[in-house]
Amino acid sequence: MVTVTQHIVSIILRTLVLLGGFVMWEKIEAVLNQKKLTQYQLAKKMGVSVSTITELKMGRINKPSFELMCKIADALEVSLDEFRERK
Repeated sequence: MVTVTQHIVSIILRTLVLLGGFVMWEKIEAVLNQKKLTQYQLAKKMGVSVSTITELKMGRINKPSFELMCKIADALEVSLDEFRERK
């Protein structure tokens, strides 16, 4: 049986994970805007489906693989460091 407290903690943790994904998307979107690229163009440059980009944007991919991050950085012609979370 899940207690109310456990349920609340679970919701908070899921929200934090989603927010991390949204923060990453904000960084990606900023570079897209700067370079005047669309999500479709990014997907094509990366060699992935547009749905992959949508999943990133919606926060459904909240811990992208190293390979995916390399594809994003290469397609946007930026360093992987652009997407590191600084504390």
